[in-house]
Amino acid sequence: MKYTGMMTAEDISDTDYDFLYKIMVVGDMATGKTNIAQRFLGQQFENTSPTCAVEFAFKDYTSGTDDRLRLQVWDTSGDDKHKCITFAHLRRALGVILVYDVCNQDSFFNLHYWIDVVRENADEHVMILLMPNKCDLLLKHPEKRQIK
Repeated sequence: MKYTGMMTAEDISDTDYDFLYKIMVVGDMATGKTNIAQRFLGQQFENTSPTCAVEFAFKDYTSGTDDRLRLQVWDTSGDDKHKCITFAHLRRALGVILVYDVCNQDSFFNLHYWIDVVRENADEHVMILLMPNKCDLLLKHPEKRQIK
């Protein structure tokens, strides 16, 4: 078994995969983190309730070299009262998707805070992806754009 610096099948008792990669979806409340996670997992867009604490699901892939990969997608709450739970779960994440709402400039300005949180709590080699969200709303309501 190859070691990637992340979790491997030996770390977890389920061995239906060769490698396990943890991806966290984080950002301010109401930026659409849950819908980003759902679409990534192949689910349809739907109106959702705010996430309480942390939820996760799996998506399995086979690589070009026939390695079986399992992505563990963690959807986090942006609520202040659940942030300490998010901080704790950042450890051993391969990647973090930082989501902001293009119709809410505060969520964009708060990316500095979230980047600091990731750097303080995640492994040093974690990959960070900035993900603008709700861009589709601008097609119907261009006046709602707050990020340029």
